[in-house]
Amino acid sequence: MSVWQTGSGRVAIRGSDVSAAGAGAPSADAAFKIALDLHHAGRVSNAVASAGQTLQRFPDHVPTLHLLAQIMRRLGHAATAFETLAKAISIAPDNFSLYNDAGLALSALGHHNEATAYFTGAIELKPAAHAQL
Repeated sequence: MSVWQTGSGRVAIRGSDVSAAGAGAPSADAAFKIALDLHHAGRVSNAVASAGQTLQRFPDHVPTLHLLAQIMRRLGHAATAFETLAKAISIAPDNFSLYNDAGLALSALGHHNEATAYFTGAIELKPAAHAQL
């Protein structure tokens, strides 16, 4: 079992251990799609487990990191969401959506000045997107 630590507790990501990729093992994108489909179906705990398994095999898969962060923030685990987004940003520093979501996580934690910096970073990366933010 994998565990994501938070400042106020911990969130367990349950699921069987994932062995090394073998024949028939899904690619990072295919595994991500499974987690995303579970999330869209409202099966949040299954989506978290699937994302956790995907990250065990593909720890730098930005779409999976992003999805897990979004779910964690919605579940009230903003600190975990921010930590996950910080890792994703270190891998994909030109992804404006990651900066926006990091701002949302920091805002949920009451860190409004830091959140503003991330929102500004998102706008600087994609100026036309400011209408979406």
